[in-house]
Amino acid sequence: MTIKGRSEEWLHLLAEEDARRLPRLRGRLLMAARAGVLIGREVAGGPLNLHAMSLVYTSLLSMVPLLALAFSVLKAFGAHNAV
Repeated sequence: MTIKGRSEEWLHLLAEEDARRLPRLRGRLLMAARAGVLIGREVAGGPLNLHAMSLVYTSLLSMVPLLALAFSVLKAFGAHNAV
């Protein structure tokens, strides 16, 4: 079999094979390979850095109300007098 035929066979397996109908180990390997291909595509040409930056920004913004709530609860229990 030629290299082109082998690569087409692998692409067909990755894209169209139903992992639920395969044996357990082979289905899991297929799903892991699909995840690897998708991650590779995202790293190679996708906006991965943009998604990471938006996640950091959202996480930092969500910490401000959490800290305000924590300080208000501590103040209600009188912890501000101990400091």
